[in-house]
Amino acid sequence: MVRNFNIRSSLIYFIIISILLNSCSKKETIEPPLTASNLKGSLGPNNTIILSWVDNSLNETGFKVERKITTSWELMATTGKDVGGYIDSNLVLGTTYLYRVYPFNSSGTSQSYSNEISISATFSPSLSTLEIFKINYISAYSLGSIINNL
Repeated sequence: MVRNFNIRSSLIYFIIISILLNSCSKKETIEPPLTASNLKGSLGPNNTIILSWVDNSLNETGFKVERKITTSWELMATTGKDVGGYIDSNLVLGTTYLYRVYPFNSSGTSQSYSNEISISATFSPSLSTLEIFKINYISAYSLGSIINNL
């Protein structure tokens, strides 16, 4: 009879210690990332828009870049961790685009979007020429093309 009591009390002690250990163990929670800030954009080469922003998070998995042309936002790209920029090359000349970004991780997204920016895809025409030939005292010839002529 004494032996059964020791087994039972050992079992009870084991259960109590297990409960205490489980309740005292610190569970790691991942907080949502901090909002990206200072979103900027500029016209880039080859009909692109170059975006840059400040990464204020230390725990993001990446960033979502959204663009709006008419009334609704569309996801343009998902970048990796610690990325502070994106180049949008899918443009229609003469169109105005709105952009915003936000970081994400396994617990969700930041509480808010970055600031929104508006950029018009209005690129200046440029002239590309080849070597000049058939030069004489009255004229010269060259071939070329006009780029971004709206």
